[in-house]
Amino acid sequence: MTSWLFQENPRQYKRNRASGSEERDKPRWSDVTRRGDELNAGDNAAIWVSGPKRGVYGLATIAANEAGGPGIHDRLIPPDKDWHEGSSGRVVLAVNFRDDARWLEPPILLRPVLKADPRFKDAEILKIPRAGSPFRLTDKQWQAKIDARNRVD
Repeated sequence: MTSWLFQENPRQYKRNRASGSEERDKPRWSDVTRRGDELNAGDNAAIWVSGPKRGVYGLATIAANEAGGPGIHDRLIPPDKDWHEGSSGRVVLAVNFRDDARWLEPPILLRPVLKADPRFKDAEILKIPRAGSPFRLTDKQWQAKIDARNRVD
């Protein structure tokens, strides 16, 4: 099993977790701009939100499609108040997450938690943050994230 970090840009998507909408209650999907051929159903996924308060905001598992492969598909960004102007109406390549995905409250922020852990210092998201999603996480980087989550709880 491989672990991945999917990046969301808050300048494109306004996530309002308090609204109660089923779409926002938990991570449902993320766009894929590279490495789609390396994703597998059952792989771990961390949802990273970029920006000043960057860090891991959600955890998920890549869902399987009917053939047992990863649930990768074209997705139309709906005209919706949750998407910033210019984002809706686009078609993106997306991967679905299983229903047990969840948002983290509080999130695992980079500066106070992850950056202090030497296991996370070489993470791709820190070295090439504009490379596109997803970013592969080593087993040590995934464990650093798990350990950080345990400290936050």
